Amino acid sequence: MARESPEAAAAFEARREEAGVRHTVMVMTLVWGFGLLADVVVSVGLIYVLSVEQYLILGPILGYGVMGGLALWTVLYRRYRTRKVQAQAAD
Repeated sequence: MARESPEAAAAFEARREEAGVRHTVMVMTLVWGFGLLADVVVSVGLIYVLSVEQYLILGPILGYGVMGGLALWTVLYRRYRTRKVQAQAAD
């Protein structure tokens, strides 16, 4: 939030105790945690299946893919939650 603007960071700080914000942050944290854990599990499995050369090629691709996927999911989920909260506030 601080990267967007100081106003956005202040607005988030003011709303961080709201149930919707807490839920959103909790879901994001869990998805990132399980996503990164799955990345490690797959990487460890690949170490035993692939040769060193193959893993050195595939490992970074897998890592970047997971990080990119999680980042994309975060952006989309944040948009979804923002729209949902705004719709609830309008009702």
